[in-house]
Amino acid sequence: PHECDAVARAIVIEAHRHHLDPALVMAVMHVESRFDNFALSPVGAMGLMQILPSTGEELAAKHGIFWYGPQTLFDPVVNVRLGVAYLKQLTDRFGNVSTALAAYNWGPGHIDRRIRRGHQLPRTYPRRVREAHAAAQSRS
Repeated sequence: PHECDAVARAIVIEAHRHHLDPALVMAVMHVESRFDNFALSPVGAMGLMQILPSTGEELAAKHGIFWYGPQTLFDPVVNVRLGVAYLKQLTDRFGNVSTALAAYNWGPGHIDRRIRRGHQLPRTYPRRVREAHAAAQSRS
């Protein structure tokens, strides 16, 4: 119960700090890991918000969060702090949530290349997050 409370507080605090909807953060967590704190993707993304260790280390340095290696990402509160900061960084960079969500899933470099080449952006992941977001809002 203590860990659940700490994660819930982190979601609300970090979402408000970065001017994001806490329900959107929850939707990303649902789609990324199904709320499995120890989720590990085939490409090495880790934790609740499925952050790659290289991205996590960069974000930790930028936000003054102690980094003790990739296992840092299995700390659920740290994972939320880093994931929300990353989502905000992508939202600011791309100017809208759908493109930011595509970049969260595909990587910002990949999305930059698709935009430069005039290719259509991925729609499946942003749609899945929007659906989870709508479901979370309807429950509240």
